[in-house]
Amino acid sequence: MVLLLANFFRYDHAILKAFNPYYAFDYLIRNKYHGWRSLGGILLAFTGVEALFADIGAFSRHAIQLSWLGYAYPCILLAYSGQAAYISEHPEAYSNPFYNAAPPGWLIFSLVVAIAAAIVASQAMITATFQVSLLLHYQCLQLTSRSSSHRSRSPPQ
Repeated sequence: MVLLLANFFRYDHAILKAFNPYYAFDYLIRNKYHGWRSLGGILLAFTGVEALFADIGAFSRHAIQLSWLGYAYPCILLAYSGQAAYISEHPEAYSNPFYNAAPPGWLIFSLVVAIAAAIVASQAMITATFQVSLLLHYQCLQLTSRSSSHRSRSPPQ
């Protein structure tokens, strides 16, 4: 994040215009079909949110909201803004902005950070899947009969 924030200030701080909705609508109107199609790439920015909310079974709603609004969201905004600022000065870097925006000598560090982030996200998804399967299995065991005289627990069929 620090590297990309440095790119933001070093290359093009006018990238902040991207947060103005006028420019988003203008982009979609000007580029028509290709503009809408490019939204697929933009949505990748939010895939990390899935991993964040996958841990909702392990953390409270308040803790996740606080970590998202106070840390993850600002980091994502700064990182993508820094990459966009770099690309505005180096258009050939659009194919892989995360690694291309890294200064010489920092590529290995960037690779390690990316691998660590992928490991954390995959572990979050695995944990969430396990928690959901436990929850579903527990709910299957809580079947109650329609008879008002007794309640029974039965294993899943």
